Amino acid sequence: MADISVSQIPEIWETAALVKTGNDNKQTPYIDSVSEFENWCMIEGKLYKIRIIVKKQPDRYFVYYFGAVRQE
Repeated sequence: MADISVSQIPEIWETAALVKTGNDNKQTPYIDSVSEFENWCMIEGKLYKIRIIVKKQPDRYFVYYFGAVRQE
């Protein structure tokens, strides 16, 4: 499952809804903000809620956390 979901990150992120943006709670140096995005996707025929945490630095954005929780 992990390979399928990781390969879908760019597509999932492009259509994800921004949930919130705020300061880095860990106060990591050079992090301007942290944003949380949510989306849904099908993996192996099952519905998953996707959560992506993106940290912004002065010159780039990077995915810090990516999780998929199966929905019943």
